Amino acid sequence: MNFMSALLICSVVLLIPPVLTAAWNAARWRVDVNSRRNFNQSVSVLVPCRDEERNIESCIKSVFEQIDEVESIFLYDDESTDNTSEILKKIAKANPKKVTIVPTVHKPAGWTGKNHACFQLAANAKSDWLLFLDADARLKPDAISKMREIAAKKRVSFLSAWPELLVSSIAEKLLMPILNHIVFTLFPAPLADSKNDESLGLAHGACIFMDRNIYLELGGHETVRNELFEDTMLARLWRRSGHKSACTDGIGIVAVRMYDSFSSIIKGFTKNYYPAFKKRRSFWIFQLWSLTAWTVIPIGWTVALLFGEGGVLSLAPILLSISPRVILAARMRHPIWSTIFNPVTNLIALYIGTLSFINWTFNRGVDWKGRHYSGTESTDNV
Repeated sequence: MNFMSALLICSVVLLIPPVLTAAWNAARWRVDVNSRRNFNQSVSVLVPCRDEERNIESCIKSVFEQIDEVESIFLYDDESTDNTSEILKKIAKANPKKVTIVPTVHKPAGWTGKNHACFQLAANAKSDWLLFLDADARLKPDAISKMREIAAKKRVSFLSAWPELLVSSIAEKLLMPILNHIVFTLFPAPLADSKNDESLGLAHGACIFMDRNIYLELGGHETVRNELFEDTMLARLWRRSGHKSACTDGIGIVAVRMYDSFSSIIKGFTKNYYPAFKKRRSFWIFQLWSLTAWTVIPIGWTVALLFGEGGVLSLAPILLSISPRVILAARMRHPIWSTIFNPVTNLIALYIGTLSFINWTFNRGVDWKGRHYSGTESTDNV
């Protein structure tokens, strides 16, 4: 066996596991919701808001389109610097029987803004189930009844719907699919449904549906008060405590436009990238693996093919390297054309990850919505 043949085999072996994981997730990560059970338990929708003047009205409109499923809606203005507070008052005034504005409490040290806001919201809700929604989330028709049905079918007390990612600008279409590419080439969602290990806990903070009594029993957001990756930390807390959690395909449940520009994508991903790993070793192993699998292999074999090396077999690692992006793009409604740029967008993701590592490791921290987060502390810059 010559060097090129050995390199070809190594490339294919490295790529097969993430390809199979992506294909497994795409094929099996579905829940058919056909029946409509009669639920006697009540639901409160909780929406934390900080500088959400462009989003909150559309979010609440999507809730009111299925208001028969909702006992109450609680809104919280997390010391916004824009017109969010006035918009919340307008919404509450128009719907006094359903909507309550929870009084703002200044965020104490050691809390992230969102976690403190969610904690205040939950303290005021009295329903059996709590549905935490980000202000930029949009519920789809029958979303709440679907989540109730899925939670009952899976027998879980914590259910997160992984949202459809809405993208508009070129930067979003190129970069936002990276989130799903990273998660669903590594995370075996069908296995997480059948095995309640803590390490398989996953959630997306845009839409989380949970049993209120268990939330209070476990301490809720206070337990993860300084976490920027609080959604998945809550899912893992649930599992660690012996309760069941699930993260379900949310394409037909909720959509969210997480970021709307190149700069906001960089800031948002920098905030969360390194904290998602917790340990330096796992972070750098992932960075090296990602660089090799999604950039070095496809570019290297493309160059080899152009120079007549490797023959037609060199197409195998090239096609394998882009196949997870193609599979996930088709499954999660991303632009298919963006997949051909994956080697380059992956480099951008690696840059973001390295920047996130530097910021968190060397105590530079990150700025997010007028607050500076560094380690376990945050301060207002307003």
